Amino acid sequence: MMAFGRVILGLLVLLLSLPAYAQDAAPLILNPSESSYDLAGNYAYLVDNSSKIGLKEILGPDMQKRFKPSGGKPLNLGVMPDEVCWLKIKIENRQSLAKEMVLELGTSTINHATLFVLDEKGEFEEKITGDMHPMSQRDYYHRHPNFSFKVKPAGITTIYLKLETQAILETSLTLFDAKSFVAKFPYEYILLGLFYAAFLVAIFYNLFIYFSLKDTNYLLYVLYAASFMSLWVYLDGLGQQFIWPENPWQQVWGARIANTTTCLFVVLFACSFFNCRKNAPILFKIFMAIAALCVFNTIMSCFLPLVDYKAPVRLAWLISIPVIIFTGFRFWFLGFKRARYFLVAWLLVLAGATVFMLDMYLGLIPNSFFTRYAWRMASMLEIILLSLALADRINVLNRQKEEALARALEAEQQLAEGLEEKVAERTRELEKALTEVKQLSGLLPICANCKKIRNEEEYWQQVEDYISQHSEASFTHSICPDCLKKLYPAYAEQVLAKQTEYDPDKKKKKH
Repeated sequence: MMAFGRVILGLLVLLLSLPAYAQDAAPLILNPSESSYDLAGNYAYLVDNSSKIGLKEILGPDMQKRFKPSGGKPLNLGVMPDEVCWLKIKIENRQSLAKEMVLELGTSTINHATLFVLDEKGEFEEKITGDMHPMSQRDYYHRHPNFSFKVKPAGITTIYLKLETQAILETSLTLFDAKSFVAKFPYEYILLGLFYAAFLVAIFYNLFIYFSLKDTNYLLYVLYAASFMSLWVYLDGLGQQFIWPENPWQQVWGARIANTTTCLFVVLFACSFFNCRKNAPILFKIFMAIAALCVFNTIMSCFLPLVDYKAPVRLAWLISIPVIIFTGFRFWFLGFKRARYFLVAWLLVLAGATVFMLDMYLGLIPNSFFTRYAWRMASMLEIILLSLALADRINVLNRQKEEALARALEAEQQLAEGLEEKVAERTRELEKALTEVKQLSGLLPICANCKKIRNEEEYWQQVEDYISQHSEASFTHSICPDCLKKLYPAYAEQVLAKQTEYDPDKKKKKH
């Protein structure tokens, strides 16, 4: 009998340890000292695969049993274009007064969000909003979908939230009291303003450099930064809030196009930044193939719904990110110093996105300011570091230019020194020649009879030989009239007569 009792006790313990999927989540108890609540552990959910179940059926006992507790994790059900997700949230107010509360959805990509809350008459009040609805339908003019409702005093208020979207069905759920929700606006928008200001400064600065240098790298950087910033504008809901508040379709299609163009321009920028066409031909072909896929994705995203064309878009990102990081490591190991900025920038983005997803999608780390803005801060740092990488590239080009100029000046100096040496040598030759010519201007010892000259070595030389050795003069030999008459008297008159006949100047002198 005791053994049987032990078996029964063991079975009871085992049954109590099993998860109670049909139980509701624990109600949220409002605390007067708190102004906001994370509802990750205080909701139960039900997935309607038929998309035809209404509130009346949801309130029935059969459907109530199908609700599953969240398990303390944020809502993330993936892409559910043909399904509807119902959330059930219980809020307990132990105070004697009703309290005005605001439910904020932490994402701007929910197409339709419908809130059902029991009013004072015992009937459910219905409110609807989402990125496929005008901003004027929201209780507060805020970038995220939000609902304002009252929690009854001294009791439990149950609300139901119906969610539909063509995008990924994921969102955080935060409950605020009305005053604290409004009070957080300035701080929130100041932080977002700093985030987008960093993007705009980087875009216009590098755009100015592009117009100055006409370097394609700067143009691709600007296009990537602009596309990435546009994607964040859509994800943050700022486009719908400030640019097209009454045209919600632009929010849906614009986000998809910004996503594909961001992938396109970051691939082209990475390829051009490392000059893969010259330095890595195989990587160049891979980048061009990914870019072609991104162009095709951009075109198809304009015509097909996300559910019909999500795989190629994901494939482009899944391929491009590892290839870009591999390229950064490869060129860093090859000695490209500017690759360190590029690689650190991308690793920061991946780290920020990982922190955000661990909080938002998996609930593995506590929700905080850091986890909410980790991806944005990393994206901002990436844009700054990539701009520094481009600046480092300019520094490298300037150093190469200075080195080339130094080599040119060195060659010019060597040429000048060679010319100076040649000029000096030629000058010495001329000075030597002039010295020798000057020697002929002094007193020359010459024989009065034979007309020979005594040289420096005390030898007697013919006049012609001496002058030839001491100057560049040359000689031609003839005979003067006096010597002609003396040596050849018989022919002298005849020769002199012929010279006078052919010399007009002598004729004039004769006459």
